[in-house]
Amino acid sequence: QDHCTWHGISCDDEGHVIEIMMKSNNVTGNFPSNQLSKLYALEVLDLADNNLWGIMAGTNRFGERDSALFFNLRDLSRVDLSGNNLSGEVDVLFAPALEHVNFSHNNFTSINSFKKFKPSHKTLKICDLSHN
Repeated sequence: QDHCTWHGISCDDEGHVIEIMMKSNNVTGNFPSNQLSKLYALEVLDLADNNLWGIMAGTNRFGERDSALFFNLRDLSRVDLSGNNLSGEVDVLFAPALEHVNFSHNNFTSINSFKKFKPSHKTLKICDLSHN
């Protein structure tokens, strides 16, 4: 549970990461989709105003790009990835309980069409895709 003492990381009583609050923290590198998709208890992800690039999709066991990896993040409700260099297609309904997402000020080129069968279709209240 050493990770629970790291700057910007909050954990529940069982040692599961529930918040990553690393806004404006000089986080640099490829967006860590595969690693984030394993944080099953994650509720809040704030990596705004950093230097992240790449796409918002992980790699499945067949080596293919797959944004469905985030579907296991059943408690994730708030995501702020604004002010980075993320690109490609963004799926604003990528996790089932999303309420607030901010993907503004990136380099996204398209949005995955809203699909009514995704659970977050009913929970999403705020979505900012400006300045892409």
